[in-house]
Amino acid sequence: AGWESSPSNEVALTIDTTAPTARIDSPRDGAAVGNVVDIRGSAYSSNDFKAYRIYVGTASGPDGPADWNLIRTSPVPTLSDTLTHWDTLGLAHGQYAVKLEAEDLSGNISTHQIIVSIDNSPPLAPVLLSATANGSTVTLAWQANSETDLAGYLVFRNHNLANADDVVITSFAPFVIMETVFEDTDLPDGTFIYYILAMDAAGNTSEPSNSLEVILDTHAPSAAIISPENGSSFG
Repeated sequence: AGWESSPSNEVALTIDTTAPTARIDSPRDGAAVGNVVDIRGSAYSSNDFKAYRIYVGTASGPDGPADWNLIRTSPVPTLSDTLTHWDTLGLAHGQYAVKLEAEDLSGNISTHQIIVSIDNSPPLAPVLLSATANGSTVTLAWQANSETDLAGYLVFRNHNLANADDVVITSFAPFVIMETVFEDTDLPDGTFIYYILAMDAAGNTSEPSNSLEVILDTHAPSAAIISPENGSSFG
């Protein structure tokens, strides 16, 4: 008869095919790492974030590990910050894959994967050859290490980094010295004890070198006659 019914109820649908951001910023792909690794990056979507997960596994082939180990899951969206800390101590040396997964409430998943090499073997202790004073400057010289993955050396004066005065130290990397000579300048008078550490690309540090002591005394003592006063008469 051609009669039409009243409209049915309406259903509103939201289509979401955009996956969250998933990016590992540090360590870099191909980096050498050791000890406890700070994994930083982003796992983020603006208003529908569900969780991120971090997996690691032995990098056994081009498709990554056959077995992934989940080391971290979190419902907190993270943007350019620490995602987790990965303790590599006790793991065999070699290549490992690190994978980040980020998932939103619609089930969209994005991933980012890197390959790193674990190295927890420190370099040998360097040999400090000389510490020579010249005025208010002390010049140090040491024997070069032979490790192929050596990043450089750290110079300590009285148990503090000699090139990091009045600085809060969160990483040794900015203070690594590539050469085998270092000039410590503008020093006050006093006694200074120097030693050197070697550091490799994974951040492992050696045992301290031998120590050398330097005494600076560049200022003449003060001399003044207090009594009698200048111009006094004696009788």
